[in-house]
Amino acid sequence: MEDHISYAMRNEEATSKLVSFNSPSELLDWSHLAIEFIIYCGLILAAIHAWKTYKKNQSISPILTLVACLLYGLAMDILSYYTVENFWHGEFSVMLLYNKLPLYIACLYPALLYHAIMTIRRYDFSPIYSAIFTGFFAGFMYMIFDNFGPMVGWWIWDTSDPTTFPYISNVPLTSYAWMFLFTTAFTFINNKISWEWIEKGKSKGSLIIAHIFQPVVTIFFGVLLFIPHN
Repeated sequence: MEDHISYAMRNEEATSKLVSFNSPSELLDWSHLAIEFIIYCGLILAAIHAWKTYKKNQSISPILTLVACLLYGLAMDILSYYTVENFWHGEFSVMLLYNKLPLYIACLYPALLYHAIMTIRRYDFSPIYSAIFTGFFAGFMYMIFDNFGPMVGWWIWDTSDPTTFPYISNVPLTSYAWMFLFTTAFTFINNKISWEWIEKGKSKGSLIIAHIFQPVVTIFFGVLLFIPHN
């Protein structure tokens, strides 16, 4: 523990708990509270939008999209903590999974991807173009977060890990490519099962199964799209 590159992983008491809490005075600086507030607000606004859109159009598609974003984000982050291990989060107000996963990170995907998806959907592009444009749009929004985070200790990249080469500013190029390509894959799949399937009247059982497996399918196709980059 003493030599771990992440100070969060050196907190032996927290790393033995599934859930741990930190008071504002215990956080590294004020920016940690600020980003938590921004992400939680983004999630609340996404939930309000999804509900209002459902009430207006009598379509459950926006709510399914929001849930899909949450499930995909949890699957992606938890998988990365136990496979890639090339970055580590700092400590925030609420920490999950033995001090590996800040609660605000679990809320990041619905807070960011939902808004990107719903914004691009307004332009009524074809499914392929809609997915690509959403990937770019989400990537540009994430780029601010991706660059600022390491500077203020929200997380740390393992600079000795070859999967993080090369760096552009504070960020591995792989991080930019990952957000674009995996969001593109996620959006295309989500358009099928959360929107087209609803319009076609697919059964509830089919929708439930599809949304449970959507993170797995997204990661699979995201990896395929990543091959040319690698």
